[in-house]
Amino acid sequence: MAIVMLLGVFASIGAIPFVEEIVASAAPMTWTPAWQRGETPPAWSQAAIDKAATGTSRLIVGTGMHSGGGGFNALDGGDAKGGALELCVYMNTLGLMAWYEPNLKAFVGTKNEITVSQALANQITGVLRADPTGVGTSLNRDHSPAPTGRGGIGEWVDGTVAMAIALARHNPEVWDLLSADTKVRADVIMTSLAISGNHLHNYANTHNVDMSHIYEWNKSWNPNLTEGYVDMMIGVYYYFGGADEVNAIFDGFDVNVHIAKLEQYGYLVIAGYYKKNIDRLTLGGSYTDTVYRNNQPFNVTSTYVPMKGLHFTYRDINNSTRIQYDPIELYKSVAKVMYNRVGVSEFNFVATIDGVQQNVRVGIADMSKSPFDGLLGMANELNSIDGNGLRSDGGYVLDNWKTSIPAAATIKAFGDWKGEGINDIESRMYVGSEDFLFKINPARGGYNGWEKGKKSHFSENSASTDWHGYVCVKDIWQKMLKDDTGYEAGFTRNGATLNVSLKAFNLNLTTAQNITAKLEIYNSAGGLHTTVEKPFTIAAKTQSTSIGSVTYNAWQDGYRARLVIGDREIEIIDKMGALSKEQAVNVLSISNIGLNKDGENYSISADINNTFTSQQSVPFIAAVYDGNGKLVDVQSISQDVAAGYKDALNFGYAPGEPSDDYTIKIMVWKSNMEPYCPAVEKLVSEL
Repeated sequence: MAIVMLLGVFASIGAIPFVEEIVASAAPMTWTPAWQRGETPPAWSQAAIDKAATGTSRLIVGTGMHSGGGGFNALDGGDAKGGALELCVYMNTLGLMAWYEPNLKAFVGTKNEITVSQALANQITGVLRADPTGVGTSLNRDHSPAPTGRGGIGEWVDGTVAMAIALARHNPEVWDLLSADTKVRADVIMTSLAISGNHLHNYANTHNVDMSHIYEWNKSWNPNLTEGYVDMMIGVYYYFGGADEVNAIFDGFDVNVHIAKLEQYGYLVIAGYYKKNIDRLTLGGSYTDTVYRNNQPFNVTSTYVPMKGLHFTYRDINNSTRIQYDPIELYKSVAKVMYNRVGVSEFNFVATIDGVQQNVRVGIADMSKSPFDGLLGMANELNSIDGNGLRSDGGYVLDNWKTSIPAAATIKAFGDWKGEGINDIESRMYVGSEDFLFKINPARGGYNGWEKGKKSHFSENSASTDWHGYVCVKDIWQKMLKDDTGYEAGFTRNGATLNVSLKAFNLNLTTAQNITAKLEIYNSAGGLHTTVEKPFTIAAKTQSTSIGSVTYNAWQDGYRARLVIGDREIEIIDKMGALSKEQAVNVLSISNIGLNKDGENYSISADINNTFTSQQSVPFIAAVYDGNGKLVDVQSISQDVAAGYKDALNFGYAPGEPSDDYTIKIMVWKSNMEPYCPAVEKLVSEL
């Protein structure tokens, strides 16, 4: 796990081919696979290697790929018999394996022995083949396995396929195995995914149907139905070489040229979706569609901005802020939705089952308690809601986990798993993933759940785990991502004083961790000038928290520094370019007010940014006023905010559901009632 400094270095420059409607910029980014950099590969299990390679023959010969009438694409599993959700996960897994060890072999010693690079190349070739002859333009017939970008349940599959193709694009051991025709097809499909992802998930658009206009769907729904297309846009980013390259697609967008390209390569079904959306893509505006809820017609309205010139940004589900097109920032946003519950092992309530009121217990079958109870990060789908009330179900967790884990691993493979706030995400992921695995362990009987108003059961042995690619997802988590400790560092400079502040987590459940942070200072000639060391202790079962700082008091322009903690990866503070000038200090600021609902309870959140050179311990006040300006509720908390850090504030809210005309105001006061900074306020209707 990397020690993350808040100043990074990005990738080298190179060329990349594009389909004709793209206006390419001069300098797309490229990435070097880990095997070329000499990185130690993860210790993948042979079971996962073999599983990942099993999809090859199915994709090449086209058996078992069809989803039946009404499927979202031929990979999505529109029916349980013909679905192939696992194949998408297998592709992403092979992409990661080949990134680190391209000659790794599956089915060793058998007639089917194959390298992971060849297996991935074969699977990409199979996925990108054209529609079968005679498929026509029906939107609900069997067709090519190529990801459609349709939206809806398609979120389950399109993201992992896009990330697999992106990993292949920058790995010559895979890319060189593909034919020229397949490479062009990859450009066509990845362009199509970029357009549909922007159309369906752009900050400016509010859709309530997928691209068929048949199925109701909204980008703010539960994460198992929405994260996949954020992950898809991450894959598109890496495939084309960065945000500028993808946005160039939208700058040069011509729907008719794009449809013609799809039809030229035999993607008639996907072209059909674009034909249905020509007005929405080119003109924008408001559209009403009829969908069905409980077999009853219901009208929903969607609004769109024209695609041409619409650069991709994303609306954070947590607080509605606009997130720029950056893979790690997108991932942090969706991860805070996936891993957003405080751990709890069981729910007890009374429900009517078959006309009879019964006591219901939802939890681990053998009555065990998770060791992660009380910690932040339990999977959203273990304490969520559906149309019938509470939903707590392991299968729904896996629906999201199977995209969340490969996405994190893909970002890490490309070297972008760093930056402010990553420590919090890693801590949540550890809690959410390990809590999930604990609860579905067959040795404990699995998890007795509740969804759609009825009992459910899920364990590691459930039939659908393989359907979701569970073996591979678990291996990616355990071999590439799992770590019960992590560190994050930020820095500030005031004159000759360099202060490196540390955050850490230690999710070892029984043992404190003693560490020594070593700050190495290098002079302008590159020689080691001095070393500052400081010991720290992190208590057991501690989530992301400030643990203190290391200070050097004789900094000069031209110096460089690096931080070392044990055997952790070292992140260079490159030339300290941002520190050659005085940084703004002694400022507290508030941003991102949010209103959050958990069951019947509401809470208020905000971000506080501290650029002081020391930790600040101050009171924060949240006041709520009704439409007439009358004070309805006020809450106050005191919170420590480390130097140079942004932290989250969370306030309780007592009076129940606030009206849209209510105003929430966040203030920070000194002891003499003088404000530290201007108050920030928002109408509830804006949240």
